[in-house]
This record gives sequence, structure tokens and C-alpha cells, in this order.
Amino acid sequence: MSDATTDHRSASDDPSEVAVAKVYAEAFLDAVAGDDKQWAVDELNDFVEAFFDQNPEFESLLLGGGLSDEERSALLERAVLPRLSQLLANFVRVLDGRDRLGLIRTVAAEVTAIGDQLAGRTHVRLVSAQPLAEDQLAAIGERVGSAIGGTAVLDTEVDPALVGGLVIQVGDTVYDASIRTRLRQLRTSLRERASHEIQSGRDFLGSEG
Repeated sequence: MSDATTDHRSASDDPSEVAVAKVYAEAFLDAVAGDDKQWAVDELNDFVEAFFDQNPEFESLLLGGGLSDEERSALLERAVLPRLSQLLANFVRVLDGRDRLGLIRTVAAEVTAIGDQLAGRTHVRLVSAQPLAEDQLAAIGERVGSAIGGTAVLDTEVDPALVGGLVIQVGDTVYDASIRTRLRQLRTSLRERASHEIQSGRDFLGSEG
């Protein structure tokens, strides 16, 4: 079980770019020999983190438009591709050759999503009022995984405004057990009760008249 992840890489929200990235992601995973594709997913994400997330200057140099196609390809061959597996190096060459290297984060996100689906993993958004300990995350992951019939990968967030409790989102379904929401529900219930009592009083007074 993977009980928590806080990796929120930036990916495109443009539907057309996501569609293109998904095609490349499927092709990448189809090229992986054997059934265990997780190593390829991990290598691609490590590549994005090492050469883009942690090196914005290098990313700007590579994708900023200051290099010709030939200069960019030469830089990749010299500084990047020798550090990658043959599969990933060839994949990066394809993206570069088709001028799609700027989609690398979106491709990585799609590769991760497909890999999770194949492995029966479901990403679950978990919001808490304060950071949770590893044993707490593990217990929550186990319970959520049991409920959804698979492995829950927790994407954790901290929101002090919740006061306490948790908000858990699986797909489009949100389970809100936060104290903030309970207080809001309590206030609503009290207002409705008071309104009903006031209205009842009016009705009573009206009948007396």
C-alpha cells in the first residue's frame, strides 16, 4: 500500500493537450516489456523532477525558445539522455523530435494515472486541519482502500480552517467530516429550529385572534 503522496506536478488543463499527452503516455507504457510498468512510471517522474522541477533554469534554457531545434537536441544528447534508460531516452527523443517536449509534465501525469489504473490504485484527496503522522495516514489509507476495493494513494493537504476532522475526496464524491462543516450544520439546524418555533408561535397567536 502506498499511503500518502504530496506530489502535485503541474499539468496542462487544456483538453486538447491532455488528449495528445494521453496518446504519448499510452505509447510509452505499451513499449515497456513485461507486466511491471511501475519502474518506467517512476523513472519518467524522476526525470521530470530532476531536470525540470528542481532545475527551472535548465528547463527555461531547454524550452524557452532560445535554442534552435538542433541545439536543443544536442544539449539533450550531451547532458540528459546518457543518464536515462534506453526506453526513456528514446521516448524523450520522440517528444523532442515532434516538438512535444513542453508537454512532458502532462505526459508524466497521464503515465502516472494509467499506471495507477493498471495497478488498481486510486488517488484520494485528504484534507486535514494539521499534518497527520505516518501511522495515522497508514490507517486512513487502509480504511479507504478497503472501502473502495483497491489501494488508496493519499494526496494530502493541510487546511487549518477545518479546525479538526477530515475531508476525503474520491473522484467526484466528497466525504466531509470536518469540525467546520459540523459547526455549520449545527448552526443551520439551530436556525431552522428557531425559525420553526417562531413560525409556530405566530400561527398560535394568529389562531387566538
